Amino acid sequence: MTIRKYSNCVIVLIDLVAILSYFSGHVYFGGWVNGSKHGLGFEWLPGKFVYYGEYSRNKRDGYGVFKNREG
Repeated sequence: MTIRKYSNCVIVLIDLVAILSYFSGHVYFGGWVNGSKHGLGFEWLPGKFVYYGEYSRNKRDGYGVFKNREG
């Protein structure tokens, strides 16, 4: 397990899985390859949106479900 602290977040790495906790409240939990979000993941920004789905090179890519305040 590796823990890294940056100016905007804390990253916990366990093998190919990462937990990113941004100081803004934004959270990511999911696949992590070569320093970026990759594979299946969950992203949440309280009061704004929730996303569960696929990522490729730090971007939402492929199948996923995105829900914001408007539904």
